[in-house]
This record gives sequence, structure tokens and C-alpha cells, in this order.
Amino acid sequence: TPWIIGGVVTLAAGAICAALSVGLMAASPAWGIAAAVPSFVLIGLGIGAGGTNLLALLAARVNPAHEGRGWCPNGAPPALAGQIRQL
Repeated sequence: TPWIIGGVVTLAAGAICAALSVGLMAASPAWGIAAAVPSFVLIGLGIGAGGTNLLALLAARVNPAHEGRGWCPNGAPPALAGQIRQL
């Protein structure tokens, strides 16, 4: 979808700018930090736009027969799945 692609592009642009701002910090810490702040904002916006929509897309494609079956973290036995979900 356009939101996922746009989010990934925004994330990539923010990551490239953040990497470049590290090099700029060596020459001028103030300018480097000033460049890093909007770079990290772009990273956050990209994750928010792309990641959230990707998660929604994946959730929409779940087979109805598998809905309600939770994943058990740390290898907990399936009998504890209901207890874990209540937390």
C-alpha cells in the first residue's frame, strides 16, 4: 500500500540523514545534533506510517480458523496462553 511504501522511504531517508549527522558531529557538534533531531523524527514517522499499516495488513490476512490462538512468549506451554493474555 502507499502508506507502507511511503513509511519505508521516510524511514530510509531518516536513517541516511542520521548516519550523515554522525559525521557532521565530528566537525561541529552543534550542527550535528541539529541535523540528528529531524533525522530521528523522520525515522519515527516512517516506523509509525509503514510499520503500523504493515501490521494491520498482516492481521487482516490471518486465516479465520487461526484467530484467537495466541503466541506464547518464552516457550510457555499453550495451557498458560490464557493466563498470559489476561496480564
